[in-house]
Amino acid sequence: MAMAKLPPQFKDLEQFSNWILPTHQDHALKRGNSTIAELTQVYEGIDPHLEAMLSYVDQFPLNELPEDAKNTWLLVCAYIEIAQAVERWGGPKQPEAIDNVRIRRVINHDSSPLII
Repeated sequence: MAMAKLPPQFKDLEQFSNWILPTHQDHALKRGNSTIAELTQVYEGIDPHLEAMLSYVDQFPLNELPEDAKNTWLLVCAYIEIAQAVERWGGPKQPEAIDNVRIRRVINHDSSPLII
């Protein structure tokens, strides 16, 4: 059996652990490569737990999150990315937007993100 990535109270959300991704761009690419049916399933699975997930993560300083809290936070970030597709666009891609694969994020010399 695979090791749990989330705290025990969110064990039902382990089925969505493939959405625990490190960056916004990773979430956006996964959203864009998913069907609206897949996105809706994740959205509806996470939605009832969202408040409890945020409360759990909020117990810790953001720069000192234990691994399970960090994974919970990344799943919240995925939910946010998915929500706009389900609630607003009715599909995985934002209408009339530049495709995410055409956007590349680099780090500027002063460590600030720079989008090109």
